[in-house]
Amino acid sequence: MSFCNEVKSELALIKVHKCCQRAERMGMALAVKKAGDRLVFRTSQAEVSHLARYLLDKQLGYRGDGKVSASGQWYTASYPYDAKDAIGFPDRRIALSRLEKPCCRVSFLRGAFLSCGHMIDPHKHYRLDFLLPDESTGAVFCDILREEGFLPRRSLRRDGSVCVYFIDSTSIEDLLTYMGATNATLTLMEVKVEKNYANALNRRGNFDTANYVKTYEKAESQVQAIQALQNSEDWDALPEQTKRIALLRMEHTDASLSELAQLSHLGRSTVDRRLRDLTALAETRNKRG
Repeated sequence: MSFCNEVKSELALIKVHKCCQRAERMGMALAVKKAGDRLVFRTSQAEVSHLARYLLDKQLGYRGDGKVSASGQWYTASYPYDAKDAIGFPDRRIALSRLEKPCCRVSFLRGAFLSCGHMIDPHKHYRLDFLLPDESTGAVFCDILREEGFLPRRSLRRDGSVCVYFIDSTSIEDLLTYMGATNATLTLMEVKVEKNYANALNRRGNFDTANYVKTYEKAESQVQAIQALQNSEDWDALPEQTKRIALLRMEHTDASLSELAQLSHLGRSTVDRRLRDLTALAETRNKRG
């Protein structure tokens, strides 16, 4: 089962008060479409289909026709087109007078997510969508979300429908909790922790790799400088301590400054200074020809 289906299964099992059932039905009716002379509600989940049929049947006063596709992947409930006024189809789907109570607004948004919502698996990336039938419905829907403290984004699609969506994990967590999907919220938070830990490891690995490459390149230039000095008269004029550092570098080409300091029983800054002096001397000699 996909993560989105798990969220919907959790939400579909929430019991609401009678005052909220009309609001939840109104949210689910946002996905009702016209098909011939029928109004059709279609979903891929049995739990959502059962809830939608229960709420719509209760609102309309009669049982709609239920159907399962041959593949078993789609559940459809259909009603005569005469039921459009009771459902508010097509342009009076959201009646704000039914959303005066906070509990009813929660139920409305929950019903909207069950019918026309979608959420991408957070292991991939963060996104939660509501696909709404038209621009005016999308505008009212966004206003309701903003009144509840959310900041949705909105985009108009080519077919005239509107996608209201969230792409930041914190807003998605808050909305899932608001709608009652607390288990899904906890799962999302766990995924975030795992992602943050993996990203931290990657950053540390990249940092360590960059430092290793930098250390290797610097050591290589020091070895080349020492080799050049050993083949010149300048080598004999070097202090014994400097020669000792030079020989340690030749023996331990992959060692860091700290490791060379331990081997030489000198301070790291002293080792660094003497190696820089050797490199500078080799460069000066190279310029002299």
